[in-house]
Amino acid sequence: MNVTIIPTNEQVSRKVNEGAILEQKMLGFPQDKGKLKPYSNIFYWSHVKSEYGSIISEHPHIGFEIVIYVLKGKVEILDNVSGKRSKLTEGDMQLIKSGKGMRHLEKINSNSEVLQIWFDPNFDQHKKDDPSLSKSISSKFPVNTSYGRSIRSFAGGTAPIALDSQDVSIELIELSTMDHNLPLNDDRIMSGYLLEGEIELDNKPVKKGDFFIVRNTREVNINVLSDCKIFTVLSPDKPSYPTYAEMYL
Repeated sequence: MNVTIIPTNEQVSRKVNEGAILEQKMLGFPQDKGKLKPYSNIFYWSHVKSEYGSIISEHPHIGFEIVIYVLKGKVEILDNVSGKRSKLTEGDMQLIKSGKGMRHLEKINSNSEVLQIWFDPNFDQHKKDDPSLSKSISSKFPVNTSYGRSIRSFAGGTAPIALDSQDVSIELIELSTMDHNLPLNDDRIMSGYLLEGEIELDNKPVKKGDFFIVRNTREVNINVLSDCKIFTVLSPDKPSYPTYAEMYL
C-alpha cells in the first residue's frame, strides 16, 4: 500500500485575529505553500481551534462543498442564504453547498475545535446551482460496532450528509490497541487525521495531529499502538470530472 504521512510539524500553521484562532492546515490553499497539493476531489482541509473564542468575519464562497465538523465546544454560523444563525455543538456536522455564491460568518466559541474540509463537486457545474446549507446533529449519525472497533458514518451510503462531490464517504473510526484491516477499493483513497492515540501504517509511525493518505491497495493495515480515533474521508483516486485544481492551478 502507498502511504503518505504529513506530520504536525510539516503542516501549515496560521494565527487568526491576533492569535485568538489557531489554524492547522493539513491541506492548505496554494498561497500557503504547504507540502500537500489538492488531490482527488479534496481541495482544502484544516483544524481550527480557539481557547478564548473569536469571530471569523463575513466572507464569500463559491463552487465548493464545505463540511464543518465540531470536535469540541460550540460553533455558530450566520449565512445570507437562510438568514438564520446555525448552532453546532460537539459531534454535529454542517454541509455548505456554496453553488453560485453565498456569504457567511463563523463564531468559534471558547474552548472549541472544528475540522473544515472543502470538496470539489465539479466546480464549473456546481457554481451554476443555488447555494444551500444543511445540518445534522451527532445523534443522527449511524454507528457500526464490532470487536475492537466503532465506525460512525457521516456521509456516503445511508448516512445523513449527502454531498454532490463524487464517491465521498466520511467516517469517524475508533480502534482498540491491536492490528486492524479496513477494506478500501484500489480506485479510492483514504485520507485520515489522527485525533487521538498512536498508530503505524506500513511500519511508519503516525501520532496525534498527523495526517495521512493511503492509496493503491484493497486493504488498509493499521497497527494500533494505543486506542485511537481517526477522522477519515474516502474519495476517488481520479474523479470522472476535471477538478478546479486541474483546470485553474
